[in-house]
Amino acid sequence: MCGEFESTTQKNELLSDPKFHITQFVRGLTNESMLAKVHESGLKISRLRIYQEGNYTNTNETSKLTQETILRLATLVNGVKKITIESRPQFLTEESISFLSDIVRKTDVKLEIGMGLEAKNNIVRNICINKSGTDEQFVNADIFDEDADIEAELKKLFGDPK
Repeated sequence: MCGEFESTTQKNELLSDPKFHITQFVRGLTNESMLAKVHESGLKISRLRIYQEGNYTNTNETSKLTQETILRLATLVNGVKKITIESRPQFLTEESISFLSDIVRKTDVKLEIGMGLEAKNNIVRNICINKSGTDEQFVNADIFDEDADIEAELKKLFGDPK
């Protein structure tokens, strides 16, 4: 995910209220025109991607209450088999992975966490793209623990950014 520098550093009271993100999620799921288009197309929704302008597992951006509520609601969406969130590797700790894993463990839904590797080169990733994160953080992210029961998705750019 892209960093949401202004909102996380300005301590915007609206954005720090868990109801703000939860309400946005619920409104998205209950958008009548979107639901009508899905119904008309006859397609089944089996995958839900939850993106926000930052980092889902950073509690300075998305509180634990917000993370839990949105994830629990997402597991209840009819037909959804996989939910994808995004995180920076430095926030994928044993504690955060265990917390997320416990939420989805008793459901039929798989959780996937995407990490924006973007580039192999630290200078390109951290200076040109402004992603932050070291190679070591990506390799050591607890998401790769077999007991976590969470799938990992590494996202990278193809070719040099221009």
